[in-house]
Amino acid sequence: MTNAILIANPAASQFTGALHRTIMTVLGRHHTVAALWPQSGSEARTMAAEATQRGAQLVVAVGGDGIVHQVAQSLVGTQTALGIIPAGTTNVLARILNIPSKPAAAAKLLGRTEQPPARCPVVKITADTPDGPMRCWGLFSVGVGPDAAIVLRAEQEPYRKYRFGSIHYARTAIGTVWSDIRRRPPTATVTIDGSGRPAIGMMVQFQPVYTYFGRVPLRLAPGIPDPMSVLTIEALPLRRAGRVLRAAVGSAGLEGVKGLHVTPAVEAVEITSPAPLEFQADGELLGSATRVRVSRGDDFVLVAGGQSPR
Repeated sequence: MTNAILIANPAASQFTGALHRTIMTVLGRHHTVAALWPQSGSEARTMAAEATQRGAQLVVAVGGDGIVHQVAQSLVGTQTALGIIPAGTTNVLARILNIPSKPAAAAKLLGRTEQPPARCPVVKITADTPDGPMRCWGLFSVGVGPDAAIVLRAEQEPYRKYRFGSIHYARTAIGTVWSDIRRRPPTATVTIDGSGRPAIGMMVQFQPVYTYFGRVPLRLAPGIPDPMSVLTIEALPLRRAGRVLRAAVGSAGLEGVKGLHVTPAVEAVEITSPAPLEFQADGELLGSATRVRVSRGDDFVLVAGGQSPR
């Protein structure tokens, strides 16, 4: 039997004591499992790092994309596999990797030891924050400015997030654009290959799907990002919201929408701003920064029970 550590977020929207007991029973048939309960994101990262140092072969994150993001930070570049049991509101990465949406089914999948872990590419994020330099990894999305502001607003109403899920995100997006984002001047600069554009923010896509809205896939550009597609947001008036949504769910992506500029085949991108902008990775708000750089390399995280996203 393999050595596994389970790191659970009891505040996840689908989490219950009965579900935890079921998961432990299922995993216990194939692994020697110890359960841990972090009190914060930093504690989850520390627990995952200590698990790898003690030789754990599998670290299982139970919850939504937030706990998955935090646990994965300590597993990138190691041979310890990440297990995902979705029990959150959106569970985007689990959907990208074709992991079952039912927690018990995802736990059973982790028992199939004959299936090798999938390699999930990640991006490297470096930022200049008010507290100093920061480095972390993104698993499926990175955003600076508008979409991070939407995440911040959505997290301020956790009850609505847990109960209404994607509907809450959509409602929050419209409200945030109306009350804040549509008035922002383009004081930031997005730089790609030495060329800069004025902006209020940017979004980076490096997996085939970028969405917090259930199973509806959103695309910044046609085709699969290779390695990244970057959306520079120069302006976002509310009157264009309908066109933006129609373009994003279509096959053509967002190129051609006034106020938005899409750059495909990007290796690295940087945004700078005189005033700190909110930024997020994988739906997890990371704070604010005057500079954020996103680059794609050879780094990856091993995901047990998942399928390659490409």
